[in-house]
Amino acid sequence: MTEAPLQHGSNASDGCTASTAPDRHKAAHLFSEPKALVRAIEDQVIPHLLVARRRHAASPTGRDEVAHLTRLLLEPIGQAAEDFVAELAEAGRPAADLMLDLLAPSARRLGVLWDEDVCSFSEVTIGTMRLHRMTIQLSESGGSVQDAVLRKRRALLCADASEQHVLGLRMVAECLGAANWEVVFRTAAPDLELSRIVRANWFELIGITVGGERSVVPAARLVRTLRKQSRNSSVYILAGGPILCEKPEFGTEIGADAVALDAREAVTLAERVRFGSEAHC
Repeated sequence: MTEAPLQHGSNASDGCTASTAPDRHKAAHLFSEPKALVRAIEDQVIPHLLVARRRHAASPTGRDEVAHLTRLLLEPIGQAAEDFVAELAEAGRPAADLMLDLLAPSARRLGVLWDEDVCSFSEVTIGTMRLHRMTIQLSESGGSVQDAVLRKRRALLCADASEQHVLGLRMVAECLGAANWEVVFRTAAPDLELSRIVRANWFELIGITVGGERSVVPAARLVRTLRKQSRNSSVYILAGGPILCEKPEFGTEIGADAVALDAREAVTLAERVRFGSEAHC
C-alpha cells in the first residue's frame, strides 16, 4: 500500500515538523500507541524471545542505530526503515535484540518527540504504525512468539437494537481486521441473538457502541447479559460512541472494562488484550 507523503519542516533535527498547540490539544487523548507498543514488546513479546536470544551472542544496538531508525520512521516513505531493520536481521541480529534494543527505544523516542512538540501527531502515529508492522515481521522469525502476535483473536462488535450510531463501530471493525483480528459485526441485533453468538463462540473482546444518554441503560443491560452468557468468562468489554466521548464516566455505569474515544484508541486497547490474554480454548 502506498503511503501518503509526510510534510516535513526544515528546522526539525529529527526530521519532524513542530506540532501546533491546537493539534496537540485536539489529539492528546488519542496518543497512546508508542507507549502501548513498548509495553507490548517488553511485557509480552520479549519473554517469548528470550530463549532465542540466549542462543546467540549479544549484538548491542547503539544509540546511533536508534537515532537512525527514528529518522527513517519519520521519512515520507517508510520502506527505508523496514529495509534497515531487515538488513540487521539478515546480518544475524536476533529478533529479540532488535525488538528490545532497537524497536522499543525507537518507540520511546517517538514519544519523546511528541512530548517535546518536535513532531506532529500524524507523523508520530505513522511512525508508530510502521513499528507495529516491523514488530510483526520480526515475530515471524521468533518461533513461539507467533502465538502471541500473529494468531488471530476474535472480537464481537455490536450495538443495541435501537442504536443508530454505528459508523464509528464500522470503522473499529475495519481497523481491527487490519490488525489481524477476526471480527463478528452485528448491529440492530436483539439481545437474544447476541447471547446466542457469545455462547457459541469464544471472543477475547466485545465492543459495544453507545450513541446517547437514552442508550446507556439498554447498553448496561446488554453488557450484563453478554458477560453472563459469554463462553469466555474473562471477556474484555470495550465501550465507545458519541456519549462516551462527552461523558466517559458512563463507561463505569455501563459496566465496560474500558472506554475508547475513537477507532485508533479502540485498536490500541484491543492489542493490549491480544498480548495479555491467555490462550483461548
